[in-house]
Amino acid sequence: MATDFVIEEIKEAHIYKKIRTWIDRKRLTVITSTLEEMNAIQEMALRLSSLSYSDCSVYFHSQKLSAILLTGDSHLRKKAESSGLEVHGIHRKHKTAS
Repeated sequence: MATDFVIEEIKEAHIYKKIRTWIDRKRLTVITSTLEEMNAIQEMALRLSSLSYSDCSVYFHSQKLSAILLTGDSHLRKKAESSGLEVHGIHRKHKTAS
C-alpha cells in the first residue's frame, strides 16, 4: 500500500517505472485520501513535526488498515513501531561519485 502523496514524491525515473509496474500488476495499491482523511492527516502532520505530510499519509492509512508500513525514513519507522505497527525497512541505493 502506498498513498498518492508518496507516489507524487518519486523523482527518480527508474524507481517510478518499477513502482508503476507494481501498480499495473496490482501488486501495489495506491490509496487516495478523502477530504476528511486529508484533514486528519494534516492534523497529524502538525502534531508530528518530524514527519512530512506524505509520511503522515502512509502512517495514517497503515494505522487505519492495520497494514505493514514500508519505509526508509527513520523518524517514520520509530513513530510507527512505537504505536505498535509492523514496519519493514527499505534501503536506497545512492549513486557514488565517479
